[in-house]
Amino acid sequence: MCRFFELVCLLLIKLIERVENLTNPATFLYLTMQNSFLVLSWLLTCYIQVNKAYSSRKQADLKGAVIRRLEIKKDSIDKLLEKRGKSVLVYAKAPGRKTWIAITNDKWPDKIDYTYNVLKNASGKIILIAQIPYSESGDWDIEHLSYFDEGGKIFAFVDKQSIFTDYKGGIVREISTRYFDENFHQLKKADELVDKDFKPVRVDKHNFDFRDDQFIIYKNANECLGGYGFRLAQ
Repeated sequence: MCRFFELVCLLLIKLIERVENLTNPATFLYLTMQNSFLVLSWLLTCYIQVNKAYSSRKQADLKGAVIRRLEIKKDSIDKLLEKRGKSVLVYAKAPGRKTWIAITNDKWPDKIDYTYNVLKNASGKIILIAQIPYSESGDWDIEHLSYFDEGGKIFAFVDKQSIFTDYKGGIVREISTRYFDENFHQLKKADELVDKDFKPVRVDKHNFDFRDDQFIIYKNANECLGGYGFRLAQ
């Protein structure tokens, strides 16, 4: 900012030196008005550019704060899921059936296409739905995790794919995490390639035989349940 005013002062000094050598009043007045207009135009342009840069930085800071808040919310839901208490409901989708099968006492159908985990918060609101395709070969594992806020709107989605390989530790995971605002606009997408201990893998992911995983991201919990072929009783 100091440099900006220094340049303005230098410009004004040059203009004064220019008009001081004039003797014709009309010419003096014309040049004075012309130079004043140029100075004002330049000042206005500088102001607009500075204000635009400030606004962009402010918006970036606000967006960053929102993303950090969503990351914290997602982490808290992940911790609840790890505990796997009574708030986690487990279902399975069997071949040829349109509805889910509730899994109790660890009793599973002979064949399944998908496993679903539904997590509710203390007030009974659905805050996570995990869709897990079944792997007959057992050499891969896929999870689609949808995270919802108190109003049922999605705020985060994770596509996690793990494969068994000869690489360090025997497991490589590709994790893609997306964050959304209240209007379902994507705020951030982060991709990771990690080993079994979730440490970064410094290798091109195309060196591994990941599946061509297809999924749909639903904007709220009801649409997600409907899309997956089931609705829970409210």
